[in-house]
Amino acid sequence: MLDLLAREQGPAGKVQVNHQEVLVGDVRYTVDGTLRFEQVGMQFLIIVECKLLRRRVERRQVQILSDTLEDVHAQKAIFVTSTGFQSGAVELAKKRRIALAISDGEALHFPINIDIKCAPKIPTGITILWRE
Repeated sequence: MLDLLAREQGPAGKVQVNHQEVLVGDVRYTVDGTLRFEQVGMQFLIIVECKLLRRRVERRQVQILSDTLEDVHAQKAIFVTSTGFQSGAVELAKKRRIALAISDGEALHFPINIDIKCAPKIPTGITILWRE
């Protein structure tokens, strides 16, 4: 999944993909992955959580990612799941720097559609529910 996201960064720079990276803020966090790249002379960090769950992602799970994002001073966070998101999770992500995505793991698609909470049948690729 991280490699698919890294490809979307495009030709602007090389993306370093790290799986199960430990990040340090006030405490230590192990995130599913990170994307690191340099653009216009600045270093960027995107943290990624990928979860295969049986039910929609809850607000508290997005809150944990949001807290991690702030504590480690990352520029962006992406929460990817195969099941969708509860409305509270979508609303919190809209207020923070968190993109929400539904994926089957095969391809990336970035339509912005914050009205879809969970597709009954997951389409091929990733559907971004919220992205700044």
